[in-house]
Amino acid sequence: MSALLAHWGRASKAFVRRLCVLTVSGGNGILFQVPFGKGAIALYSPGLKKLGKEFGLTAGKGRVYGLLEGFPIAMWDGNGVKCVMLALGRPENAEDGWQCDLEALMPRDRKAYRIAGFEMPEETPLLIITFLDTIGTRKRMRQFLQEALPAWRAAGLSQRYCCAQCGEAFEGAPEIALVKGVVLPIHQHCQDEFASAMAVEKRERTQAIRRESAEALRDGTTLKGVLGAILGGVVGAIPWVIIYMLGYVTSLGGLLIGAGAVFGYKKLSGRVGVGCVVSAVIVTAVMVFVATMAGDLADTARLILTGELAEANGLPSNALTLADLGWYQELVYQMPEWRESFRENLLMGYFYAAVGLFGFLLGSRHNLRARPGKSAQEQERL
Repeated sequence: MSALLAHWGRASKAFVRRLCVLTVSGGNGILFQVPFGKGAIALYSPGLKKLGKEFGLTAGKGRVYGLLEGFPIAMWDGNGVKCVMLALGRPENAEDGWQCDLEALMPRDRKAYRIAGFEMPEETPLLIITFLDTIGTRKRMRQFLQEALPAWRAAGLSQRYCCAQCGEAFEGAPEIALVKGVVLPIHQHCQDEFASAMAVEKRERTQAIRRESAEALRDGTTLKGVLGAILGGVVGAIPWVIIYMLGYVTSLGGLLIGAGAVFGYKKLSGRVGVGCVVSAVIVTAVMVFVATMAGDLADTARLILTGELAEANGLPSNALTLADLGWYQELVYQMPEWRESFRENLLMGYFYAAVGLFGFLLGSRHNLRARPGKSAQEQERL
């Protein structure tokens, strides 16, 4: 990996903006989120805590963190991976724009350490390393910490650090602080100012989103999204009804309804926000009920058309027609057995619909905030 090693400078506002949410994609195709901020939860296992203790690291606030070989470091457990975040410095006499091939400095290939991927978010000197979490991974991580970090230190990557807030260079080892899940080189006396800068940035982002929402209401974007959610929910409900007509009962169709509602909203609106969540939840709640009822009606209609219902009641196969569907369903609705079965199917449908909603929203929330037609520069400012 050829990486540009940025340094800690005075342009801290751009860096603060990057701390809100970082999306990291591992080399094994696993997509997970590194959340920062109020309510963010990141866990470390007892094994990872024990590994950190071997290197004199502290466990707390969802991270195992500290200074190791001069590098500010944080570790945590992700979804099928273990993560290491390093704040990189640079050699004392390195000029701006200095580059270094980090992999070339490692004693072994990344596969030997079971490394799934590297990520260095733009405008930050943060290196995030993901390890595939399988049997023996902590042993490989220990080897990495014992071998790769000393090699990187020998190359001068932990020689010079600047404060994340004031930009002044540290004399010797940097002071560090865990700020919203990120271990930073920062002066103790700068931490309050840094926290204030993040609070200002958060307010600005909130205001920008509110302005977007107001604009969406004025130009009809939200209404288009609601229409898209309805259409998506209807399309997602069709397979459920068809499955009923084929004589099978499955609540997995709820997945399609939930995902369809979110997809339809963002397809016409172009973003995922509060309006999308509210619309998708309401549409999904209605469509799961409608689909369950429609599926049951379709199944009864199928039994009438095939003659199975008449034969089951001791009548000739052609004794019932679709005109009898209404009064027959009224009788069925009064049966306790049917109501119990319907309630179970409905609850399971809502459960799978919630899974579909959550999965689609989680996968879309970071790249669909901006309205279609906005430039990349406008999106970055937001």
